[in-house]
Amino acid sequence: MISGAPLTQRLMSTFLVELEEHVRAIERDVLALERGEGNAAQIHTSLFRSAHSLKGAARVVGLDAIETVCHRFEEIVQGLRDGRRKADAALFQLLLCVADALSATGRLLGEQRENPSQPLLPLLSKLAAASEAPPTANEIGEEPSQLATMAMPAAKPQDATLRVAAGKLDALLAQDGELLVARRRASSHNQMLERLLRRARDAQREGRANAGLREIVRELQGVTTEMAEDARSLDQAAEKLSEEIRQVRMLPFSQACEGLDRVVRDLTAGGDKDVSLVITGGEIGVDRSILEGLRDPLLHLVRNAVDHGIEPKHVRKDAGKHATGRVLVSASLSGPQIIVKVRDDGRGIDTGAVNAQALKRGFTTSKAPGHEHDVIFEPGFTTQTSVSRISGRGVGLDVVKSQIEEMRGAISVGNEPGRGVEFTVVLPLTLTSIRGLLIGCSGQIFALDSTMVRGLRRVPQENVRFVEGRSVLVGEGDPLPLAPLSGLLGLPPALPRDDEPMQVVLLGAGSAEAAIAVDLLYDEDDLTVRNLGHRFGRLPNISGGTILPDGRVALILHASDLIEGALEGKTVSRVAAAKPAPQTRKRLVIAEDSMTTRTLIKAILENAGYEVDAAADGVQAWRMVERKGADLVVADVEMPEMDGFELTRTIRSSVEHGDIPVILLTALETDRDKAHGLSAGANAYLLKSAFDQRELLAAIREMV
Repeated sequence: MISGAPLTQRLMSTFLVELEEHVRAIERDVLALERGEGNAAQIHTSLFRSAHSLKGAARVVGLDAIETVCHRFEEIVQGLRDGRRKADAALFQLLLCVADALSATGRLLGEQRENPSQPLLPLLSKLAAASEAPPTANEIGEEPSQLATMAMPAAKPQDATLRVAAGKLDALLAQDGELLVARRRASSHNQMLERLLRRARDAQREGRANAGLREIVRELQGVTTEMAEDARSLDQAAEKLSEEIRQVRMLPFSQACEGLDRVVRDLTAGGDKDVSLVITGGEIGVDRSILEGLRDPLLHLVRNAVDHGIEPKHVRKDAGKHATGRVLVSASLSGPQIIVKVRDDGRGIDTGAVNAQALKRGFTTSKAPGHEHDVIFEPGFTTQTSVSRISGRGVGLDVVKSQIEEMRGAISVGNEPGRGVEFTVVLPLTLTSIRGLLIGCSGQIFALDSTMVRGLRRVPQENVRFVEGRSVLVGEGDPLPLAPLSGLLGLPPALPRDDEPMQVVLLGAGSAEAAIAVDLLYDEDDLTVRNLGHRFGRLPNISGGTILPDGRVALILHASDLIEGALEGKTVSRVAAAKPAPQTRKRLVIAEDSMTTRTLIKAILENAGYEVDAAADGVQAWRMVERKGADLVVADVEMPEMDGFELTRTIRSSVEHGDIPVILLTALETDRDKAHGLSAGANAYLLKSAFDQRELLAAIREMV
């Protein structure tokens, strides 16, 4: 018999996935039954089977409360099936409350909280009362599973399915990325062998060959041929593996919309609004990470449409509209992107109220055409004069914008006063790979998602104008805000010749556009996206990293951030130009135990013109300082062997190195931690959660 904690944990993990699936199915079926949609008998059977399956699963993991609730649920559904009981609003509400309580219990179980069954307890007596009814012939001597089987139509043949943990898929995808890098290196090695072979053949033709060289030529020929075949096989295998993994990760868009109909129902229950929710494009496949990230934004947007957009029934009738409002959630594909729209046919945005509230609360509104309403995405902005159970706190659309941008996407809003509002969300189909444009800036290679690139230009200097202190690109179409990439990233600017055209990338995210000046334009390539981790939080202008075929790390830039920076004039070119990195390169030492974080900081500092040595802990860093000295040390606090506080104290106690400036860059953000760091002798204490590379570079320039 197999037993033990690992098995228990696996069973519980599997049960929680199954619980979520059955809860969604129950909620979907109850709502369909309440609306009178579909075949009632089939819905009854589906509800019965969901409850019965969940009851059996709960018995396996020893969750008696869930088992009891599901048994009572079965009895109620059986009463509906055989006509002993009629469904009414109170019963529908009870069944939905059961779904909510089961979902809450699942969350508590996942968090390993005490008394996870607490949400179910108040429902036991209500379910018992609702399930009381005289037994029928069908209930005597027959197992519920037999009833369910008899009532179910013949199952349609389908492909066999297997649950795979999301973490395992992510790990497999990471290996796929490594395989991609390996096959590119193999291709590079093959090209090198071909060059050697050509040189040997040239020597042979010129009469410089001897017997040994001829033998080398023959061997090189054989190795080159074999490596070329291996490279082709590796390339085909990598592409096939990558595609198979992506297909496994794909889920229908409809799963992101699960629960929206419940939200609309609850928000309009007993009120003076009637709202119909329509979802199209549910069959479109979307990467699991995108799907999960979409759920909360869609919920916010639909709630916003019901609360702010759709008018009460009498108001709609007076305006000549149908009494029932309509909210449309749609998904469509556009190349390697998915376009999600949430549209309502309500009152639209009151532009006057938005502008008045923006002025009153100190928000600045965009003067660019089509962006007048972007202020609604600002944190804390609301036009509501009172707080309701739905809205009015100024929290919502700013969160939506942030969540969308976390997924390398963009959101925009369109307004038709009196006719409704449409939010448009543009997202990549997957977060694991991109087709990227490689660009150069300040001696570093960066990447941009090609789906955000709307054009490349070589722009004469005379096409640049200055309007209200900002650079604007003119010449083709409407003027575009122009910003140097070096200025947006806080890097030393290049010094182009006056007669040299600028290399410009035209970026677009939704309706927002901007021109970004770069030093060099390289080629496009398929890139595997690496997450930079959570230690820094959300980095401005950066969405991830990638490893190039030659082994170098390239940061992937966040197009929406760059566009916003160009629109608002967020450049630090003047700072960089006023105090550039010195001609004699300063030597910096980094102490950081996270390889990803260490690589990122090293790349930032090297791009700024510094010589950088990186250590994985405080002991290694101190040895570097002892051996070669340093002009400045940047250290994490939480490290093995020797933490950042101890490293700082060690430096300060040194006669030879005691004057070296120390910057602590850490996730510890309490006042006590800051005081501890400064008392240890640190010159600056910067937080990773609010990390801005410009702040780090500015601090370094002040100290060295």
